[in-house]
Amino acid sequence: MKKLTIIFGIAIIGLLLFTTSCGSSSPSDVVISYMNDYQNGDYDDVIDALASNGEEISEEDTAKLKSMLAVGHAEIEEKGGIKSMEVIEESINDDATEAKVNLKIIYENGDEDTETTKLVKQDGAWKITM
Repeated sequence: MKKLTIIFGIAIIGLLLFTTSCGSSSPSDVVISYMNDYQNGDYDDVIDALASNGEEISEEDTAKLKSMLAVGHAEIEEKGGIKSMEVIEESINDDATEAKVNLKIIYENGDEDTETTKLVKQDGAWKITM
């Protein structure tokens, strides 16, 4: 009986890990994760969240992109960082291949921005378009 309980427990844990790792993130989840990665300076994760045209990004283009991201990161830091984010609206087209997320960002210094982010579905996952 104890062995059966252990096997059942392992099966439940595996199922939970599987369901949380499958591309079940909503467009809003992807945008919020992107902004958190951006604020934290996790540029590789930020780049991974971007839609591609099927081609790999060259090392030179990756370096340029990271340089641009660092400028935006510095602007976030100047405002004291992100205090909170609120999804104002999320819309997904009828065939669930494109989405748009309107996000309100409140910074620690009291400044606020509203960003509109467009996403496309690539290989079953939502990716941010530039």
